[in-house]
Amino acid sequence: MKGITVNEALELLKGHGVILKAGRNGLAKIIETVSVLEVTRYQDWVRGGELFLTTLGAFPTREQVYDLIRDLSRAGVTALAVHPGHNLEVAMDDYAYQLAEEMNLPVLVLPRSIPYSTVFSVVMGAILNKQKLLLEKSLQINTYLTDILLTGGGFEKIALSLQKITNKPVMITDSTLNVLALVGNNKISAGNFTQEALSVLRQLHSSISTDEGSLQEGNLGVRTYHRPTSIPNVQLLLTRVAVGQELYGYVVTLAGGSTDQEFDVSTVALTHAATAIALEESKRRAIKRAEEKLTMEFWEDLLNRHYDSEEIIIQRAQHLGFELKGKRAVMVVAIDRFEDYYLEEGEVLFQELKNRLCKIVEVSAMSRSKKSIVIPKSDGIIVLPHIAGEVRLKFETLAPHTFPTKLETQ
Repeated sequence: MKGITVNEALELLKGHGVILKAGRNGLAKIIETVSVLEVTRYQDWVRGGELFLTTLGAFPTREQVYDLIRDLSRAGVTALAVHPGHNLEVAMDDYAYQLAEEMNLPVLVLPRSIPYSTVFSVVMGAILNKQKLLLEKSLQINTYLTDILLTGGGFEKIALSLQKITNKPVMITDSTLNVLALVGNNKISAGNFTQEALSVLRQLHSSISTDEGSLQEGNLGVRTYHRPTSIPNVQLLLTRVAVGQELYGYVVTLAGGSTDQEFDVSTVALTHAATAIALEESKRRAIKRAEEKLTMEFWEDLLNRHYDSEEIIIQRAQHLGFELKGKRAVMVVAIDRFEDYYLEEGEVLFQELKNRLCKIVEVSAMSRSKKSIVIPKSDGIIVLPHIAGEVRLKFETLAPHTFPTKLETQ
């Protein structure tokens, strides 16, 4: 939120004789700025979020006033403050107030004694003060999360810190919606929150187009969404974290609170947490790439017999967590038209396909034996199934984008 509510502005102006005449259901709307409207051709300058001050001198007929109310409401104007000018009363009749009430456009009536400058000073002063407090809170949250990262904190600590700041449950997922960290609170259990959050997150994830999520290479993209749930009066804040065209994951918490300031803190905290998640995920991916490089070098040496000592190669395998004892088969899972697909779809989509393929092959192989080994290669995957008994390999011709080869053990 970039401003204050109409209700907050009204409370500040009541001492100056300002009253609310219509639009009570719009008191929660946000005033982002204050401006003056005294010309008939105003459409080009309306941006939304304004509190417009006017004497209605440029709108002498009732129909012009009615059209003004309709136009301002449709354009997203927050509220209208009407001044009587040199007249005893403002130039609005009962139907104008009724129309504003129906369109949820708050109408404030100013007394003759209050100049526009007083309204500007009071409302804009409150907006700037709120933004100052929010900036200070933002800096505190940023420092807090940075300290967590510098001391080796991971996703769990980020979630715990965010829960402490907002006093709301928090869930962090990776790009495939696997839960990396989850923290509940006293009011909502982690299990209930997870079920609802994942349901809403799946809908959001599938609805975001590739173009909407695309950024320039290396740029951090943090976008927050406000979504309803199946639970009455419960809504979620979901923040999507991406770097360039790569989705890193999501962070989810409950939206709203007892005050607008609480909503602000939740949104700001989520944004900083998303940045921390991007840094943590970047670190994790760098470590994973380094481990994969060591793994690939090991398997290339082993499969090509680039070693002099079996003892050393066994030690290297143990260091990387591989068990070489026992019988094994060798299976190659290749991607058809590897180069054509790469050229057609590009690096990002190709790597996504390859990662999905590798994950499915790994799950399939490990479900047969935890000692199975899966080795990613440039154009496919090498699988070394552990043989506990007689094994029959069944190969199938796969349609595009479906995987993998089935492994059946008798």
